Amino acid sequence: MLAMTVFLTVLVGVLSSLVISLRLARPVRKLSGEVEAVQKNNSTSLQFSDTGIRELDQFADAIIQMNQDMITISTKFLRIMEMASVELGGFEVRMDNESVYVTDNFFSMLGVEESSEKPVTGKQFVEFLKNFDRSCSYTVGSDGAKVYCVEHAGGEIRYVRMEIKTESDRRIGLAEDVTKVTRERMNIEHERDYDTLTGLYNRRAFQRESEALFREHPEKLKTAAFVMIDMDNLKYTNDNFGHDFGDRYIHEAGRGFAEYVPEGTLCSRISGDEFNLLFYGYDSKEEIRNVIVEVKAAIDRKFVLLPSGRKLRLSISGGIAWYPENSTDLKLLKKYADFAMYQVKRSGKGHFQEFDLEVYDRSANETEKRKQFLQLIRKEELTAIIRDIDIDVDKQQIVANIVDYAHQRGMYIIAEGVETKEELEKVLELKVDLLQGYYLARPAAVPQEVNPDAVKIIREKSREI
Repeated sequence: MLAMTVFLTVLVGVLSSLVISLRLARPVRKLSGEVEAVQKNNSTSLQFSDTGIRELDQFADAIIQMNQDMITISTKFLRIMEMASVELGGFEVRMDNESVYVTDNFFSMLGVEESSEKPVTGKQFVEFLKNFDRSCSYTVGSDGAKVYCVEHAGGEIRYVRMEIKTESDRRIGLAEDVTKVTRERMNIEHERDYDTLTGLYNRRAFQRESEALFREHPEKLKTAAFVMIDMDNLKYTNDNFGHDFGDRYIHEAGRGFAEYVPEGTLCSRISGDEFNLLFYGYDSKEEIRNVIVEVKAAIDRKFVLLPSGRKLRLSISGGIAWYPENSTDLKLLKKYADFAMYQVKRSGKGHFQEFDLEVYDRSANETEKRKQFLQLIRKEELTAIIRDIDIDVDKQQIVANIVDYAHQRGMYIIAEGVETKEELEKVLELKVDLLQGYYLARPAAVPQEVNPDAVKIIREKSREI
């Protein structure tokens, strides 16, 4: 009896525990199933059945409230994004469960059409991002974010900045439409670097790009040519037809350079009627010469239609300096090209001339002589030099050089302080133009007659000359 009593007691206890456990587990299983269904359906609306167990019902209510709070926060954030001055989109990829959350506008921002198949798993989405990065051009900002140039339907170009962060088992990305800001920046850079009348590089941009090329990538130069070009008839056009037609003249020249100068050539309008070109990367000078001939011929075919209906043909002159033959220094090449162009302007317009070092040295020597000559005159360093000139070879050479230099430039030379017959004969042999000195006549309030002997010598020497 005792054993039976114990057995029945245990049996009743087990059965009672089983019944209680089943009654407690049923609402828990039901609640768990409802949560699982919400996860599978990716639903944002939660509604759980009453379990009859106060603690479980309180727990379910807490979950519903937390979900509602998250929805409220998300809604506010989305409204803020919608109200922002730029379009924002984003995504979150959970690699642990392959789930993907993407804002409604994310794919459209990246130019993906609505009909296109979109990734639905984490791996598919990551692969989509890799393909997009490979196929779309971009620049990298100072903050490390990429700005993609996205082509949309109809050829519209939009710029999208995307930044991606990886945190343990999830990847988060934010996409921002920066089209307006990027275009404003591009416009500012364009106005800074390009000439408004021709669309070519301006002086500042040409200088920056050419200096960077010589400094950072000299291996790209190979055989190169610095060409300085001047428009021949711009002043005539401005003076006779007004500056509007002068601007048209410049504009047509700019169009010609833009159309016919090979891609990769640095081409700029420096100022007024001056253009600079840098041809580089060629194997020989002959290749560049052929290109220059073609460009000049194209410019020569262009014209400006004048008010009378007459066509005013464009004409250009230019000087060419070679790299590395003439110099490897950019400043010197520019100086040499300018000198060659100046030679063209002196000898006749409408053609191109290559730099000649021999002519340059000769001109530099003449320039130095002129400088020294003017300095001698200003400082009066040639003082009574005529004295004893008949016996001083050095003085004779100085006067001969001065006379030669002056006569080439239309100047007249006067020999002052002629006091002897021998001095007079010598300065006449040296071809001076005018004379002054005691041997001709003494100073007086009333001019005296010129010394007859001096007059005789002057006449005789004049006949010999």
